[in-house]
Amino acid sequence: MVCYSFTFLIAVLWLFWDGQRCSDGAFVLIDVALNLAPPFLIGATSAFPRLAKRPPTKSLVSILPLLSIFSFIVLQTAIYLISYKYCLSQPWYESFKFDKENP
Repeated sequence: MVCYSFTFLIAVLWLFWDGQRCSDGAFVLIDVALNLAPPFLIGATSAFPRLAKRPPTKSLVSILPLLSIFSFIVLQTAIYLISYKYCLSQPWYESFKFDKENP
């Protein structure tokens, strides 16, 4: 969940960097729909049918958990970047123009 929140922060920072601001409806969609999807999906997974012969690692700072976390962050960031670039290439996309007189 922390990795998901971190990658979501990266996506929101890209929007702010581009000069866009989320509306109230967008924040509701983000908070309710997008942030509730991972817990529902994680909670819907069932347990493994049998016990593993080896116990799990006792340290979260070993190579396998760290590789899993960082690969997830890199993969999600790449997906966000590809989606963002795809939206920029669409003919319907209009870049944000800041109006200093009507902020």
